[in-house]
Amino acid sequence: MKLKIILLLVSVCPVFVFSQSYISADSANKIIMNGGDCDHRTFTRIETLPSIKISKQAFIDSISLYLKSNGTSLGDGTIKLLFVVDCHSKISNIQKLSGNISDAATLKAAVLKFSDFWLPGRQNNYIASSYVRLEMEFKNDILNNITIAQ
Repeated sequence: MKLKIILLLVSVCPVFVFSQSYISADSANKIIMNGGDCDHRTFTRIETLPSIKISKQAFIDSISLYLKSNGTSLGDGTIKLLFVVDCHSKISNIQKLSGNISDAATLKAAVLKFSDFWLPGRQNNYIASSYVRLEMEFKNDILNNITIAQ
């Protein structure tokens, strides 16, 4: 009888030891959404890219209106920006990858102004910070299209 009890305890013990050792994605995401930290990791490749909360056209219109109100002339062409969208939808580390623009500071300010429009990416169901490449197509000083990529 004693042997059966010991075998039962040995076989069930790992269940109790490891049952609460890993925080679930739902719990971790609730902590992040309530202002918690997201481990200071920034992914260069991510399963689910950060996205825009509003429609693509509404985002284009917001950026265009901001640029027009600041008197920024961008001409024709494509401008590629790289930046980080963190787990709290804040944008940082904006860099211009390519494209001709006379006033890069105003374009960066426009992207920063509308950082609340972004949703963070996800890796293994966890909210995560990641790099985003934003391509902006201009024609006749008007933003026509955007593409979001890694």
